[in-house]
Amino acid sequence: MLKRRPTALKQVVQPYVDAQMFMGSVLVAEDGKVIFSKSYGMADLEWSVPNSPTDSFNIASMTKQFTAASILLLEDRGKLRTDGLGEEIPP
Repeated sequence: MLKRRPTALKQVVQPYVDAQMFMGSVLVAEDGKVIFSKSYGMADLEWSVPNSPTDSFNIASMTKQFTAASILLLEDRGKLRTDGLGEEIPP
């Protein structure tokens, strides 16, 4: 399905690129095989350096909110307890 449709994947991303709402790299894999890999926009606007698939991106603290939500979801499902957690961590 997606293996034969890299053009469809490109069509999903392109409107965001055209509207200047996305600069970065996209990689889609299926069954461990890369079926789409493309970079868009600039890695450095000042020096006009384009993004490339080998660039590293500094995502800073973007994942903390997902980690917190995951922990609370596990607690809600009874698979994790967070009460008393701070007591176990040495100062």
